[in-house]
Amino acid sequence: MLPNKYGKIVIYSTIGVQKAWPSTTVYNAAKAGVVSFSRSLSVDVSSQGININCIAPGLGLTDFGGGDPPEEILKDAMARTPNRKTHDSSGYC
Repeated sequence: MLPNKYGKIVIYSTIGVQKAWPSTTVYNAAKAGVVSFSRSLSVDVSSQGININCIAPGLGLTDFGGGDPPEEILKDAMARTPNRKTHDSSGYC
């Protein structure tokens, strides 16, 4: 990318960086580092034509936390989600 002076990088973070839920402390802290890395990298390479985006997908229904989130957390997440939908990863590998 640097030799071509062009490129686009998309980095995934988590919505948990902005809104914490129980039992996600370590994960959210690590992803906060990803957000900071993305910002710093953008400062370093944007003048060379490279675009950095860090996205934070909403709540996904996975067994990441050991099962479905508690009902009050799910309601809170849905209230903050514009399309009022979650991602169901059960069909993925």
